[in-house]
Amino acid sequence: MEQLDFGGEWGWSKLDPADASELRQQLVDFEQVELWKLRKANWVKFISTTEMDHKAGDRLKEIGKDDDGLWQLHLHSHKWRVWGFLEKACFYFLWWDPKHSVATGKCRNRKPI
Repeated sequence: MEQLDFGGEWGWSKLDPADASELRQQLVDFEQVELWKLRKANWVKFISTTEMDHKAGDRLKEIGKDDDGLWQLHLHSHKWRVWGFLEKACFYFLWWDPKHSVATGKCRNRKPI
């Protein structure tokens, strides 16, 4: 949680309190799945900044996180996504993307977990 961005278009300050409980439950469910299984099923995948909306790249520069890209965690509900950094087996949250607007490419190979 140390990487959370509260500002900008995808800041966690935009999390609707009505969605917080459902989001929490989904994240708890994902905590119990090994990371390699999430990656294999395409629930977690790396998206380069070149595939992101230009505003996402601008925001990364603004907050000093000018990396090659971010990892996207696809959630079960709606178009919800959580974006962050992956270091070894740890996923560090950065952005909350309830409308799937950071990058809108389609994942064609997602399998059930």
